[in-house]
Amino acid sequence: MTDYTQFVDPDGNIKPNSWQKDSENPSTFNAMYYLLLNEIRGLTLEEVHNIDTLIRNKYETNGGKYKTNDFDNDDSFSLDESISIGAMCVRFSENYSTGDFSKHLKPLRIWTASTWIRFYDVIPYLYACKYPLLRPLLLPYISIMCCLAVSILPKGDSSGAQLNLIRAFGLSMKRTERIMEYILEKKGESFKDKLAVYYPEENHPTNVLARKYFKEE
Repeated sequence: MTDYTQFVDPDGNIKPNSWQKDSENPSTFNAMYYLLLNEIRGLTLEEVHNIDTLIRNKYETNGGKYKTNDFDNDDSFSLDESISIGAMCVRFSENYSTGDFSKHLKPLRIWTASTWIRFYDVIPYLYACKYPLLRPLLLPYISIMCCLAVSILPKGDSSGAQLNLIRAFGLSMKRTERIMEYILEKKGESFKDKLAVYYPEENHPTNVLARKYFKEE
């Protein structure tokens, strides 16, 4: 079994590379890794427990409010983190009976200092994550916004590609995922290549999973 300990911080979060001590957007890196792993083979009970604990620690150690990092000086929660927590909680609550993923959605705030400026795409996505009854109404719009976002991404942009893939995995939007892949292919790019920019080391576990998932390994 491959040893990936150099890509994990002391708290158990996935890091974007082996040389950083901490992960600046830990939930986003966790989401990409665990959602890819879930797509490929599903998660073991130990892995479900790990991600359940990582999500819970994001708010239970901060007075019940989500916080990007323990070393942040305020109660900020980044836009990327909000999307990632929402995506993981929805997908894993549907796939696994163990864990408190539905419970973890309750303290997730929809309107924050970082999300309100993205009222046209992030806010609808978070509403769809928190309120299942709204999903059938919001999913067509969310799908269009994901595909549009990928179509206008500058060459080399990796953050936007990763977030839209996380969105698709989170709400099980398989058709949207395939359309985004097609759009990138027409641009001479791929999700695998986009993720390789964010995770620069070839043996990073997320890169390994991306190559496997996108049938290139």
